[in-house]
Amino acid sequence: MASQQDNFYLHPDITNIRHQQVRDLAWSCFGPDLLRDFNSSQVSPCHLQLTPARAAWLNRLDKQPQPLIDYLHCQRSPRLGIYFEVLWQFFISQDPALELIACNQPIHRKGKTLGEFDIVYSDKARNHVYHLELAIKFYLDALAGCDEPKPLARWIGPNGIDRLDKKVDRLLSHQIQLSDTDEGQKWLATMGIDRIQKQIALKGQLFSHQKSVSLPHKQFRPTLSHHCWLRLEELYTVIAEHTYWIVLDKPQWISPTLITDSHAVKDGHTLLVELKSYFKHSNRPIMLCALQKHGNSFEEQARYFVCADQWPDASLKDLEQTL
Repeated sequence: MASQQDNFYLHPDITNIRHQQVRDLAWSCFGPDLLRDFNSSQVSPCHLQLTPARAAWLNRLDKQPQPLIDYLHCQRSPRLGIYFEVLWQFFISQDPALELIACNQPIHRKGKTLGEFDIVYSDKARNHVYHLELAIKFYLDALAGCDEPKPLARWIGPNGIDRLDKKVDRLLSHQIQLSDTDEGQKWLATMGIDRIQKQIALKGQLFSHQKSVSLPHKQFRPTLSHHCWLRLEELYTVIAEHTYWIVLDKPQWISPTLITDSHAVKDGHTLLVELKSYFKHSNRPIMLCALQKHGNSFEEQARYFVCADQWPDASLKDLEQTL
């Protein structure tokens, strides 16, 4: 299973960050990408290097997080995707090697919004300007153990609607193409930008089925396949493996879990009772985290999506017709 160390496997300098929002910032900007590449010569993943100076800044921020808290407070939104974008905005605006030129910049055509530039920024040392599109997604393998010709299509969102192949297609065919439109180029020209490079930061996690842990396609970052999803009836097979549990709300999904409030932690029996009651009234999957106790805190040991016993039902039928 994925541990806290696994999620930061590239960056040991930031594994000990304790403040939730600073951990989210570190993971958002420097954690592994969901995909290795986008099979496009015009678009590349955004790989910002975690330099010693940036690691030191993150650790200072961990001790004095108020600037980040204030920035997030001004941009408060219940949506996880917006939170993710604002974390990126804060980092780029604070990094001395980068310049945040614009964020959430709308582009219009005949009175209608054609799209938005998520972020336009420059790398001062390289003298490059980038159009950066951002997305954070969580997908479950709906065809565990099956061979099919579209490896991205098998990963669907917990709501049963969103799919990884559709999201990547949307990013490549629409969102990142905004800088190629006449209207996008006109706005760039007003900013003195005549050349721009395209980047996508697609972060998130993949959850294989508990019964058949799938090997990730070569396009995936391998560490992101360590999490599992399982149906409620299958939770019994893992509930006894861990002493401490917590239900993760969406704002807690981004970075490895670290809990200091013992009142938020549940035992396995309590968790089962609550989930049985929950799934009587809802079919929406819930993200759980199994914890290990270390001193006065609890750290992530494994992560699960628990689904209703009939999941993904209609979504799977639709997917099988597509493939």
